[in-house]
Amino acid sequence: MTGMDTGVTFEIRVFFLCGLCGVACSVVYDLFRIARRCLKTGAAATFVLDLLFWLSSAYLTFSMVFYANYGRVRWYEFFGLLLGGFVYFMSISRWVTDGGVRTVNFFAALINKLLHLLLFPLFFVLKILFRPIFRIHKNFLKKMRKNRLTMGHFWFKIRKRMEFYTKFLRK
Repeated sequence: MTGMDTGVTFEIRVFFLCGLCGVACSVVYDLFRIARRCLKTGAAATFVLDLLFWLSSAYLTFSMVFYANYGRVRWYEFFGLLLGGFVYFMSISRWVTDGGVRTVNFFAALINKLLHLLLFPLFFVLKILFRPIFRIHKNFLKKMRKNRLTMGHFWFKIRKRMEFYTKFLRK
């Protein structure tokens, strides 16, 4: 540490770095919000994403404190973090999140279309090859539905015969 590191200019520099760290943590949070919106996560996945956000924010914050202020924690650092996050959320967070969701959905739809175009010949060939098997299966299901009552009577007869034989063997 030099003599210049203890002055007001050093503290102002640390304050602005903390503000930038608050903006960085807010951007990370927006990335997780984009992931939650696009993936439509459930409670367990939301918990995991929130845990990952807090771990990444803690890492960013502690790394910044060690880098900028040699590990010394001051009250204005917390104020800088909160102010940076607040300014980001009040200014451009909504646009970043909405734009990110639109971008991810656009590329997901584009990839879906490309995969459909690339795999269409394969599915077409498989459909032609497996059509006879599907017909056999369909006919089998029709017969099973038609014979459902008959099958119930069949199992009833078997149960009666089993009861008769078990009575006969007990004597």
